[in-house]
Amino acid sequence: MTLAFGGDLLPRLQAMNLKKDRGGLALWAPFLMIVVLSVVWLVSSKNSSNSRWNYFSSAEGMFSIEFPGTPEKKAVRGRINDSRFQDATFFVAETVGVAYMAGYSDEFEDVLRQFSADQLLDAARDGAIANAQGQFLYELSVTKDGFPGRDIHFLARGGKSRLQIFLVGRRKYIIGVVNLSANNAKNTERFLNSFQLSRRF
Repeated sequence: MTLAFGGDLLPRLQAMNLKKDRGGLALWAPFLMIVVLSVVWLVSSKNSSNSRWNYFSSAEGMFSIEFPGTPEKKAVRGRINDSRFQDATFFVAETVGVAYMAGYSDEFEDVLRQFSADQLLDAARDGAIANAQGQFLYELSVTKDGFPGRDIHFLARGGKSRLQIFLVGRRKYIIGVVNLSANNAKNTERFLNSFQLSRRF
C-alpha cells in the first residue's frame, strides 16, 4: 500500500503554530513522525485476533523485530518545505485494538550536515506529539548499538502511546506501540526489545 502526502501538509503544520526554527527544522524533521501516526490510524478500524508472535526481518530496512501477528507493509511518500520527496517504509500489525509498528526513512545528507542528532530527535518528538494533538508525558535518552535515540511516552487519541526513535547514520528508525495499556505492558516491552539492527552501519 502506498500513501502520498503533498504540499497540503505545510499549511496544516503552520496552522498548528509550529515554530519554524534553525532553517526550517521544525517543519522538516517532524515529517516522518506525522506519517508514522497517519499510517497507524489507517489501521485503527481493524482488530485482529491473531496474537501469535512472529519473527520479522527486512533486508532492505536492515532490521529485525517480533510482531504479534503478521505486519502489513505501507510505503509513504511526502514532502514539506522542500521540493524533494522523502520516502518511508512501515510495517504495521494490530491486535485487540493495539497497533504495533516499525519503520524507517533515510534523511538527506544536507539535513544531517545542518542539524545535530539531538536537534533531529527533538524535532521528531515535538512533531509527533503536536500532530497527534497529544500530551507529552516523559522521555528517556536511549541507544541501540551505540546509536542515539529517544523513548517517548505520550497520550494521544484517548490512550497511551510509546515511540522509540533511533538515528543510525542517514537512517531514522521508528518503533512504536499505540493505544497501549497496563494489560499489554509485557507485549509492549517484548516488541520494543526485540528490535535489532541486521548489520553494523
